Amino acid sequence: MRMECARYAVIGLAALLAGSSGAMEVKLQVTDPAQATRAGSPVTTGIPFSKGALTDVSKLSVKAGGKAVPAQFIKTVAWDDGSVRWALMDTQVDVAAGGKAELVLSDAGGNPAPAAPVKVEDTPEAVKVSTGPLQFSVSKKKFNLFESFKVDGKDLLTGA
Repeated sequence: MRMECARYAVIGLAALLAGSSGAMEVKLQVTDPAQATRAGSPVTTGIPFSKGALTDVSKLSVKAGGKAVPAQFIKTVAWDDGSVRWALMDTQVDVAAGGKAELVLSDAGGNPAPAAPVKVEDTPEAVKVSTGPLQFSVSKKKFNLFESFKVDGKDLLTGA
C-alpha cells in the first residue's frame, strides 16, 4: 500500500507591495492538494524581501480571512546593510479539503499571542512542558525519555 504525505503548497501571489503609507503586504496562498480538511495545520514558508524593505521581523504579522493569526518570524538571511533578505514564517491555518486559504503578511505589527502558549517548567526532578492539549514530563533523575505524556488530559504514558 502506498502512503502519501499530506502537504501544503504555499505560493507567493505578490511580492512586496508598498502603499503610499509605506506599509508592506505580501499575499500568500495555501492550498491542500491532498483533498483533506485541515484545521489549525502548521504552515512554514520562507519569504524574500528586497534590500532595505524590512529591518525587524518583530514588525511582521499575518492575517487569514482578514483576521490576525499568531505567527512566528525568524530572520534567516540578512542583506549587507543588515535588513532582512529572507524571513521564515510559521503559523497555523484552516483549509477546506482541496481548498485554498489566503494569508496576508504585513509589516503593520499586531502579531497576536497564541491562545495556549508553550509553558516550560524546570524543576529539580523534571522538565515539564505544556502546549495546551499536549503535556509531558522528562525526568532528571531516571533514565527514560518521558516520565509522563498526556494528550487532551488523557494519560498515554506514565513513569511506571
